[in-house]
Amino acid sequence: MGVDFYRTLSVIALYGLGHINESLLEARAVEVGFGKAESTLVVALLCFSVFLCAYPLGRLDDKYGHATTFALGMAALVAGDLVLLFSGAWPAAVFAACGFWGVHWAVVQGPMLSAVVGMAPPHLKGTAFGIFYTMMAVVAMVANTMFGSVWHMHSATAAFGLSALIIVVTMVLTPLLLPASAKVGRRAAAGGAAAGGLKPAAA
Repeated sequence: MGVDFYRTLSVIALYGLGHINESLLEARAVEVGFGKAESTLVVALLCFSVFLCAYPLGRLDDKYGHATTFALGMAALVAGDLVLLFSGAWPAAVFAACGFWGVHWAVVQGPMLSAVVGMAPPHLKGTAFGIFYTMMAVVAMVANTMFGSVWHMHSATAAFGLSALIIVVTMVLTPLLLPASAKVGRRAAAGGAAAGGLKPAAA
């Protein structure tokens, strides 16, 4: 599949390890005083935030590359975690966090899939998606178990603080792990290909 593919996958795996499932955000809403029916507004607001941000942030990825959009998405996730970490039981903080998490989903989800397509050889793209989704399922299971245990044994704020810490570490390591080909936008890459030609990824 190529070294660049697995280097990109390692960044995505680290991000996945620090990502708290959105169901815990809904649980936090209940914990700070919302009823179960009202807490579903959390998911609705998260989806609306993704709706507003997905297209413009997708264009940002095309222009500046995966490194920029990964960093922006992870920064938004950290911001949401910190809002929940320091806001105590203030109900409005849950909705503020939804806005940040929506930005993070809008900016990260597309580039993750784009990176898989871009780094995989043309004849192995189906295999690449299989590897990607298998890895994400394993990482999600580990992350959800970890954050659920921290929440149960300590507190919700401890879980959100741990998430922020892992994502900050991921942001620091991303420039070292992400291959050079993912650090430029596709527009720049297209210009380079037109000028000198780009070699396809090796199997």
